[in-house]
Amino acid sequence: MEKVSSSIKLGVIFAVIGHAIFGYAEVWGVDWKVFWEFNDETKSYYDAENIAFPSENIVRVWIKVSYTSKGVAKFVK
Repeated sequence: MEKVSSSIKLGVIFAVIGHAIFGYAEVWGVDWKVFWEFNDETKSYYDAENIAFPSENIVRVWIKVSYTSKGVAKFVK
């Protein structure tokens, strides 16, 4: 069995701690509102906190789509 260097052990420890701290951080400033549902397969959301109007007749908004297991199976087909 080979010895693992202390720098590798330390790197792994920092990676685990960093993931625990930053991987589960709460995201502020995002207010996802449902704007469309399709059966029990998918939901579409928009970010109500960050709507922008860069010029006349143009609206910029972030959207996200989430799929249920049934929706993923149908999408893959």
